[in-house]
Amino acid sequence: FFEGTTSSRVQFVVLAWDADEVDLFDGSAQELDVRTTIQLPGRCESEGLRKPVAGRFQAGEFDFWVVGVHLKSRVGSGSCPSQVRREQSKELVSAVDDLIDASGERDVIIAGDLNERIGHRSLEPLVDSEFIFQTRFLTDNSGSGSYIKTWNPHQSDDLIDHVLLRYSDTREVVRNSTTVFPVESQSEGIRYVRQQSDHVPVWTSFYIDQDLDDND
Repeated sequence: FFEGTTSSRVQFVVLAWDADEVDLFDGSAQELDVRTTIQLPGRCESEGLRKPVAGRFQAGEFDFWVVGVHLKSRVGSGSCPSQVRREQSKELVSAVDDLIDASGERDVIIAGDLNERIGHRSLEPLVDSEFIFQTRFLTDNSGSGSYIKTWNPHQSDDLIDHVLLRYSDTREVVRNSTTVFPVESQSEGIRYVRQQSDHVPVWTSFYIDQDLDDND
């Protein structure tokens, strides 16, 4: 794994992978150069923000960037958290495009806790730059929410952890494959929150038998 270093709390963005299944390009793991303190008009300020962590990987014939993120939480006064998150979204797009320019690799998968649902205004910069939320297209056996702090799976429909990519660049994605780990019962939810996390995994599948970038 590669662990980020930037946070005002003892929580960091971590990129982890199965080394038997995928290979990390040497020297590619890095924190992206975005602001950790954002100051906006109206006394809106947030500091100790976590930088995204990126790594370039090879799985079979498919090579790609993964960018792990944790955007500003919804905790705070008025619209300030959303304003900060929108600024982070803008900087994330810029940092991703810098990765593409420097490496020549256009396959970029953004994954992590964006702290808002699909369609929220603070995430519009990602949509405007043609990133598609794969969590819009969940499998039939998927859970409905990724944030389960209520412990009740029937009230846990807060989907704020996402996988995003650009269809124009990453055709290797298996369409409609995104799954939110389903919590089937309240007892399972209580056990999971106590032993694991108040967020459940979200995953998306990709074809790795070819790199479609090479066939244009």
